Amino acid sequence: MRILATTALLALLMPVHQLMGQSSDAPAGTTAASDPGFSEALFDSTTVTEILKDGTAVGIRFYNVLVPPGNKDGSAMAVGIRADGSEINTGKAYRISLGFVKGKIEMNATNSKDAKAACIAMQNSGHPSYSAAFTRTELEALTDLDGCQAIGATPDVTATGETTMRLTAMKIVGGKAEPLGQDAKFMRVCGYPCPSVCGLDNNYVYRAPK
Repeated sequence: MRILATTALLALLMPVHQLMGQSSDAPAGTTAASDPGFSEALFDSTTVTEILKDGTAVGIRFYNVLVPPGNKDGSAMAVGIRADGSEINTGKAYRISLGFVKGKIEMNATNSKDAKAACIAMQNSGHPSYSAAFTRTELEALTDLDGCQAIGATPDVTATGETTMRLTAMKIVGGKAEPLGQDAKFMRVCGYPCPSVCGLDNNYVYRAPK
């Protein structure tokens, strides 16, 4: 009976691995393969924790976005995801980083309609719209670090040159965010960005045109 239960658990977890394909030690370049339209987006640790409070959340998906109308500065958006890859999109489930406002990281909570519009705005600006997913384990390994106050999302590249994202544990010093450290334990890189590696999928709030 225990063997059957273990087998069933592995079968449940396999789609998650295939969906995210995360590799915490994936080689990363210094610049993205193509201009992703943003340089950095900050998510305070409280926001990350709140997204993961949902019992069905196995991780968080991050998108590069441009918030219309008239905002020329790109950013990133976060949303919780289930084991089957679907997004936990009830209500204002999407969190867009607005950076520092009056010395504090400000987040814009939005619904799926406006989240899709933010992704389309990025695409229409001439930049590729893409996403990178990270598991709960990877995220908590960063937020649980002593002194971690925020997560910084920045563009990066996979070992094969595909545009992806890197997450870095950050501390807040004098109203600015600084990396908590330079070792590998302070960073995670998504080795399976979408759609460049994992392809198109109906699970995404916005799918790049074929």
